[in-house]
Amino acid sequence: HLREQQLADRFGVSRGPVREALKLLSSRSQVEFRPNIGVTVPQLQPEEILEIHELRGEVLRICAKWAAQRASDAELEELVAAARELRKIAEKKDVGGFITATADWRRRVVEAAHSRRLLQAFVAHGFGGVASAWFAGTGSEAEKTMYARAKEWLDCSVALKGRDREKAQAIITAAYDHDLQQLERATHPAHRNVL
Repeated sequence: HLREQQLADRFGVSRGPVREALKLLSSRSQVEFRPNIGVTVPQLQPEEILEIHELRGEVLRICAKWAAQRASDAELEELVAAARELRKIAEKKDVGGFITATADWRRRVVEAAHSRRLLQAFVAHGFGGVASAWFAGTGSEAEKTMYARAKEWLDCSVALKGRDREKAQAIITAAYDHDLQQLERATHPAHRNVL
């Protein structure tokens, strides 16, 4: 539970700005006001996790298409550099670093699309993947997935640098389809403890 006074004390502000921030988060369905309880962060249902992940994949595909058309050469070179860094992190088997670097890579793709609306949509839901919960806890499978995904994102970045939007979109589709299969398996009632 989130308490206004505790948040105000923590951030050194009065309760007014905290209340306004919580109202804004509530309007985005990121928190819920509950009578006699306070403010809570809603828990996503497995079906919602699948929907969000599928939607992010579709948005990223559109961003890749537009990035291939609209991004500067410098932006696409930075995207390739970010993907190379992602590969290095995967080789170190640093799951936390990989999740953070993947979010950075996605942010760069979205920004390279030069669409304010798509950027707002992605920011509203964060750049991290909803697959992080299953991904972080699966040991050697996570390591294999990290390395494979780093290779895919590097291949996607190189395709974008070459302005090959179809190849970039195909790579994104394959990666997100793989994640959806993993998430569906993990969210199946018999496997819910995996999440």
